[in-house]
Amino acid sequence: RERFLLDLLRELGVLERDGRLRGDARQHLEVLLREGVGALARVAEQDSGSHDCSNQWRQAIQYRFIVPGLLFYCSLSKLIPMYKNYLLIAWRNLRRNKVYAFINIAGLSLGLGCAMLIMLYVKDEVSYDRFLGNVNNIYRVVYKNTKPDGTLANVNGFSGYFQGPKFAASIPEIRGFVRYQSNNVDMKTGTEITSQEMFYTDTDFFATFSFPLLKGNPATALKEPNSVVLSEDMAMQQFGTTDALGKTMLFKKDDRFEPYVVTGVAKNCPQNSSIRFRVLMPMIVSKEDASNNENWFNFFMNTFVVLTPGADTAKVHAKMKQVYESDAEETIKMMAEKYNVNEK
Repeated sequence: RERFLLDLLRELGVLERDGRLRGDARQHLEVLLREGVGALARVAEQDSGSHDCSNQWRQAIQYRFIVPGLLFYCSLSKLIPMYKNYLLIAWRNLRRNKVYAFINIAGLSLGLGCAMLIMLYVKDEVSYDRFLGNVNNIYRVVYKNTKPDGTLANVNGFSGYFQGPKFAASIPEIRGFVRYQSNNVDMKTGTEITSQEMFYTDTDFFATFSFPLLKGNPATALKEPNSVVLSEDMAMQQFGTTDALGKTMLFKKDDRFEPYVVTGVAKNCPQNSSIRFRVLMPMIVSKEDASNNENWFNFFMNTFVVLTPGADTAKVHAKMKQVYESDAEETIKMMAEKYNVNEK
């Protein structure tokens, strides 16, 4: 290969007969490159079957592809010694000023490390719940207490039984709602009783939040009162397999343990999810609670509403306030008199 390259360089006139590189080698190669472009243009005008055309193609390929490579080689052969010299000088300076070099390198490393950690933290924070399919139309209901002078008293992210169904029934922009409540319940496995955190939610949970089910039907998984949906980790812990549909578990209700049937096995919730469950049960609201208007003021769960695409959130917020003030008007007065509250 070296002999071929030397012969080619001599043929192109880059090397002298004694093997030395011409002083104007780069300029000579650039001239050859321009001639190669012209040769390609001339080839296009020639008959493809002629002998002259074949020689023209050989000349054009030689100039068009080999000459640029030689140009790059000539440039690189000059750059490598230069950068090698730079690295050698830098290494000598580092050895001569060890303490100063250590301080600079350690400071740079620490700064880069901190910057990377901050970027990873921010990326994780802004990615929360982004995996949900309808995330841009899902909103959490919160309430604000304001004093008579208009100043903000407090903000709470919890709500009660009424906010979801009352707002959804009266505001057209709200397509649906899901309530979500956590609680610790005793679970019995054989003779062992342990306290297990579980979550109660509405039957439309999987229609609102796109948590995938490995087993079961998301539309019917929470329809029955004594149904339960497990995460895959919980299913493996209890049954040693994710194929747990139809199996029963015992949970304490009132003063006795009742059987619950596994109707779904969900994929483990992502780490960057604000909702992370292992056991999910349907929420059952009694008739007394559904008719007790004081439940406007019971705040112990999260309520999420799904808005129609393009809905004006400011208008929806104003309608929520109107529904609350009209539906709970008498209860607000009663609660204000009962607890001597002057806040709104």
